[in-house]
Amino acid sequence: MKETNIQDQKNRIDNTTLYLIVVGIIVVLNIICLKFYARLDLTRDGDYSLSAPSKKIVRQLREPMTVKVFFTRDLPSPYSTYYRYLEDILREYRASGRNFRFEFVDLKRFPNAPDEYGIQPIQLQVYEKDQAKFIRAHIGMVFLHGDVIERIPQITTTEGLEYKITSIIRKMNDKVDKLAALNGTVEVTLFVSGNLPSQAIQGLEGLSDKMKEKFDTLNKKFMGKLKYSFIDTASDPAAEKKAIERGAQRLDWPAFRNYAAGHGFIGLTVTYGDKHENVQLLGRNLFGQYYIEGVENLESTVQGVIDNIIGLNRKIGYVTGYGEPARWGGYGMMGQQQQSQNTIANLAGFIEEQYQFENLALKDKKIPADVDALLIVGPKQRLGDYELYQIDQFIMSGKPVAFLLNGLDFPQPPPEMAMYQQQPPQGMSVNTGLEYLLSSYGVRLNNNLVLDEKCYKQQAPREYGGGERAIYFAPIAEQDNISQKHIISRRIKGLVVLQASSIEPIDSIIKTNKITYTELIKTSKRAWQKGEGVMLNYVMPPEQTNEYKQMAVAATLEGPFKSYFEGKEIPAEPSTNMKKAAVQAASAFSNQQSGFIAQAKKARVFVLGSGEMAKNSLIDAEGKYPNAVFMKNVVDWLVADSDLIAIRKKGLTYNPMKQSSDLLKTIIKVINIFGLPLIVIAFGIFLWRIDMRRRQRIAGMFK
Repeated sequence: MKETNIQDQKNRIDNTTLYLIVVGIIVVLNIICLKFYARLDLTRDGDYSLSAPSKKIVRQLREPMTVKVFFTRDLPSPYSTYYRYLEDILREYRASGRNFRFEFVDLKRFPNAPDEYGIQPIQLQVYEKDQAKFIRAHIGMVFLHGDVIERIPQITTTEGLEYKITSIIRKMNDKVDKLAALNGTVEVTLFVSGNLPSQAIQGLEGLSDKMKEKFDTLNKKFMGKLKYSFIDTASDPAAEKKAIERGAQRLDWPAFRNYAAGHGFIGLTVTYGDKHENVQLLGRNLFGQYYIEGVENLESTVQGVIDNIIGLNRKIGYVTGYGEPARWGGYGMMGQQQQSQNTIANLAGFIEEQYQFENLALKDKKIPADVDALLIVGPKQRLGDYELYQIDQFIMSGKPVAFLLNGLDFPQPPPEMAMYQQQPPQGMSVNTGLEYLLSSYGVRLNNNLVLDEKCYKQQAPREYGGGERAIYFAPIAEQDNISQKHIISRRIKGLVVLQASSIEPIDSIIKTNKITYTELIKTSKRAWQKGEGVMLNYVMPPEQTNEYKQMAVAATLEGPFKSYFEGKEIPAEPSTNMKKAAVQAASAFSNQQSGFIAQAKKARVFVLGSGEMAKNSLIDAEGKYPNAVFMKNVVDWLVADSDLIAIRKKGLTYNPMKQSSDLLKTIIKVINIFGLPLIVIAFGIFLWRIDMRRRQRIAGMFK
């Protein structure tokens, strides 16, 4: 009995020891896992794990970067899931780069911390106990890299969050390197005439002190590379001359109240070397009163201008002056920006998040040397020979251009005449001269309108009978007709192509010049085309099946292009105004070249037969739908930014089911109806046969 008790006690000790060993192993494994983070992501596109470009970029950090996350706890769904997603992805960043750190700030202990870093609370609508209510919460983050600060002020979705974080990390890393290598200082100058009537300009009093305060904060972020000065131009001819040279705004006023008639200047300029940009200070409300606008956001505005002027962001030029869509819709009656469907405001906003985006009126000035790519969208008017020459030589230098051109234009009547219009506009051929450049490079833009039975379906109002109406001039390109090999269109599974013209390769030129031609978007095989005179609302499918054919509407060309002007007379500059503008703007592109470039060593061109694809009507403001993703990929491809393209494609919201043939659908239906019962019957027969054999075997044993 005694031996049994001793044995039981020994067993208990062994079990306790084993338990402690297991607990110790688990603790050690957890400590190891804190240092070596890993997770298993079974999604096809790796939606819940860090992409390879993000890992590469975070590994390039040479100095510590700290991310402070301000996130109100105990929020209801879906915001509670954002917290977990954000924590997981930041852990992956930390595991990928030893100089990356993050922390979730305890807002109960430090309630004022978000305000110190410029993170404002947002209002959320939540549902609790069958009631809707609004709460204020902080959901934002701040990136600290040396004295450089960047923010994501609010996180309202996890879609595209990795793209935003990686973009900021790369931008800050590049910024630190750029500032360290900066020669001289960046001058920030405030021009304000002391004789300006302060009563007539709201917010003018104390502007200099506010600017000095903003500048002191900003200078820390730019590693002390800024120099601030305030200049009063009143009664100082030299100061007034400098204000005019820097582009400060001049104001003239008549005598009123206690103010004598006079003039003055106001403006904020940023200058580095021979470059300078102006910051808009003065606004005007509906009643005509002037006011100082955006003082609270002035710091971020000036920061963006400085980033541009020191060359931190690559520059994309938007060719203007030929009837192309405007970049934005202007201001409404209350001073708010209007978002017209016929502008490219949404696309311009996305471009300006990563790059400089500058209008280029080629009639007035040459293409500046610091422009990295050109975007040409839907011009309607003929370009001059010298303007075509500039674009041609820009391409010959190895810089890329995106052509979004329509072969047919459908001119709309003025609004006051629209009610008298008896019939919809008819298609008219567009001749801008750019089609000649494209033909010399190896692609032809046709003067037609592409129509497709596979198209967008519009819901008709009930008063018109309801149902669907096929919009044949808005083809839907499905995944099978979108190149999944090219980086621009890879993983994009559907696009709406509006009022497009077809393009086709010129095989002789492509073969002779060894050009790589890649079709990106094609119509379905049930597409057809119409030429001049076609009316959008009066189009029906053709009766003859031989009119149907598949057509390409977008493609890229890469290789050693030959200049369109080879063997032709070089166009002369049209006026002296352009010469003056070119000297003032900076050294022009063509002046840098040692003469005419007959052939590019390696050029890249994107061609799309629709300028409508860049407009707000097809690009959503959030930028999460396929058309917006496609156009943003085009812009990144222009500046050879393949890393951002790869990150952006993760988690695309549009993921349609693959269309099956009618025969396959019928087969699946038959299997669902009759297949399962037949399988059950077959399985029953199989079991019955096994049972019969068992019975026969047992019976044989007793014979």
